[in-house]
Amino acid sequence: MNEISTARSCHKSIPAKLADSLILLSATHSVWEPLLHTLPSPQSSSNPELEAQIRKHIDEIEAQGADKAPLSASVLAVLREQLQRARVGSVETEAEQWFGLRHHYLLRSLMARGDVPRHWPEYMEQPGISEPQSLKNAFQEAMNTGFRIPERFLEDSPDTSYGEKEAFYAASEFAANRWTFELAEDETELVRKVLQLSSSFVIPNDKPGCAPYVADQLWIVEGPSGSIRLIILEIDGEYHLEPGAAERDKLRDKYFNSLGYEVYRVAGWWARIDPFRVIGEFLAEAIGLRSIKAGLEFTPPSITDYRCFACGEPMVRWDDRWIERDYRYKYDEALDSHESDTVFVHRQCVQE
Repeated sequence: MNEISTARSCHKSIPAKLADSLILLSATHSVWEPLLHTLPSPQSSSNPELEAQIRKHIDEIEAQGADKAPLSASVLAVLREQLQRARVGSVETEAEQWFGLRHHYLLRSLMARGDVPRHWPEYMEQPGISEPQSLKNAFQEAMNTGFRIPERFLEDSPDTSYGEKEAFYAASEFAANRWTFELAEDETELVRKVLQLSSSFVIPNDKPGCAPYVADQLWIVEGPSGSIRLIILEIDGEYHLEPGAAERDKLRDKYFNSLGYEVYRVAGWWARIDPFRVIGEFLAEAIGLRSIKAGLEFTPPSITDYRCFACGEPMVRWDDRWIERDYRYKYDEALDSHESDTVFVHRQCVQE
């Protein structure tokens, strides 16, 4: 993939009137006003023997003291998650169900017994996990599960948009802890609160006889005192700006709220240009993780400002290297006026 030709195509697809638009279009809640769910405690342990073994290991580490046990905090976090799974009985079959079709009824079934999909480690390295499930596949799986799906929905389902794919890639890089952008030390605990990220989450329709809704992303996040937050992130394309669309979105968001989901909407056109910035802005508002956006360094106010200082061609942030700081200009005699500036260029425009 050529970064300059890709950038040209992405910029060309965006109407000029949207170049200065907001990234976060709307939010029904925030980190300060979350929608919290309290999970019931299991009546009895699902696996008492395994639970006892894990508790013994936790006690041994805690007895050593945090300063005497290297990496004790991260080890304890993993062990406590395993303890929760042993208590409520999270099993591989449910993980297979979840990654086959993520839907409202399965999530509610897990929550009713005190569990939610967490970091099921056996699936974190599954090939293609960073690629969102297509709408057609989501509808097909939903129909196989018992949802009513009209045949035309399977035939006419639109392809996953480029912005949706890029946004989910950036989101999955963060959720799988592959994000290379530097985070503030006091925010590392917030990262651990993200328990699960899923694409194409199916939610039953409030209109009888109609096909279910398919939300772009579902984030399951740990709230205060062990509570849980269910956060929907929608990547809105330009058609959401058409007459009547905003009112329809508000009605749908209100319905999602009634089922226990917070809803955030971001600009899909921005996701084509800088998906990492889009996800960073969402996480800042949703869970208070503000160092991601700050860590990106290059965050101009307008899409039109995503231009390479060296060649003048448009830029996009496809990964953490397509937009780079270029230090050669600080020593270029022909550009003395820029010697104290921070300039950003395409990776292929950097000269060794």
